[in-house]
Amino acid sequence: MATKEEMLLGRLAVLHGEMSQGELDECLGLQARSQEPLPLDKIILDRGYLSARQLQHLRELARKDLTVKRHRELPQGAERFGRLAIAKGWITPDQLAECLTLQRRMQEHNLYPNIGDILVEKSYLSQEQVKELLREQGKTLLKCPACGAKYNVASYDPAKHFVTCKGCGAPLEPAGKLVTTTADDQIVQPPAAQPRKVKARTTVMTRVIREGDVIGGYRVEKLIGQGGMSKIYLAQQVSLERPVAVKILPPYLAEEAKLINRFLKEARALAALDHPNIVQILDLGRARSQFYMAMQYIKGETVSEILAKRGKFEPVEAARVVKNVASALAYAHERDILHRDIKPGNIMVTQDGFVKLLDFGLTKSIQSTTNLTTEGMVIGTVHYMSPEQAAGEKLDLRSDLYSLGTTWYEMVAGRPPFEGDNPWSILLKHRNEPAENVRVHNRRVPRKMAKIIMKLLEKDKNRRYYSGADLVQAIERAGY
Repeated sequence: MATKEEMLLGRLAVLHGEMSQGELDECLGLQARSQEPLPLDKIILDRGYLSARQLQHLRELARKDLTVKRHRELPQGAERFGRLAIAKGWITPDQLAECLTLQRRMQEHNLYPNIGDILVEKSYLSQEQVKELLREQGKTLLKCPACGAKYNVASYDPAKHFVTCKGCGAPLEPAGKLVTTTADDQIVQPPAAQPRKVKARTTVMTRVIREGDVIGGYRVEKLIGQGGMSKIYLAQQVSLERPVAVKILPPYLAEEAKLINRFLKEARALAALDHPNIVQILDLGRARSQFYMAMQYIKGETVSEILAKRGKFEPVEAARVVKNVASALAYAHERDILHRDIKPGNIMVTQDGFVKLLDFGLTKSIQSTTNLTTEGMVIGTVHYMSPEQAAGEKLDLRSDLYSLGTTWYEMVAGRPPFEGDNPWSILLKHRNEPAENVRVHNRRVPRKMAKIIMKLLEKDKNRRYYSGADLVQAIERAGY
């Protein structure tokens, strides 16, 4: 029979999203049926539901009896911050409204990220842009080195202020990198010359996922990737002791039905694909109030990493990589699946030269009548978007081929076909300007290859290759 302390530990695990109620009930049932006294935390640990560090954190919460007070309204600074970003042309009013709505819904669930975090999570702003906006507002980004909590502190002077974390009491320090866990604090200039100790007043709710955490039977090792609405971790599957890649949605998105539908749709689309050049899905579930998807772990480097490390690809090598991706797309397109985010960062080359297409994170059925994005909303990565994608129009498989063409262009030219001062200028170029012939940037690109690349970049999709299979044939006819 569980003790009062064990029941408190279990309730806290469920309350904080570390376990589901069903998992807790299972462990309590095992404890009740045991012939010998078994501590509840040992059962939880043995079942692989939580790590020892997660259990220790819950014990500390039980001792402190932490409670979280609900804010009555959103900080006014959120709208000021957003308006400043709009004035700089970095985001649109619709994007700000979308993120403010998310922030309000998160508040209803006792989650309080800053508006800047949400804008970064949705890839509307970069981390550096957020820091610049904070500087212009006279705020400094501080982070707790112990628990990872982050605070936007106004009028901060390290010579006059000593700020500590509300969650753990550790001294805060300037943040080098944004994290999802957030809180706000306001500091008033003290009259005394000596540093004044100030304690942040907002309790942090969303915990950072750390090494050793167990999520759905997968023990997290390290962060290996991050996208517009998810993070990808290298993890060990506890039951089979094998490495996997686990994609995790942040907890505040669990209530966003459209985004969850998109995530589940991605999982089902991937589960239906079995091709040597496409990463495979292994599992799907929900744990710690977060949806996750376990995938085949591929060891290697992305094309973007290779470009950054050594520069341009040799033309023949680039053609081989692109032909493999075109083969994967042909397979997916035959099953009515679009990728919609083909780019160098989503193409992996293993140590033995094998090519894998990653992250069908924006997948959509070609025949689907359900638009999982807001009508007219632009999804993808601006340097690699097709003209019709940049305009928010209906897509087909030729949009993926355009994006593959921009990727191929960058692989041999060392730069994307279009560049600009901001995303909007790049999108306009995709819509209206012809790309320079790739041979302008690299005379070693054979004319036959350049012709194929430039055909992929036609503004009129009817003038591009119709399918991935057509592209594979064109590459082979050219002798690659």
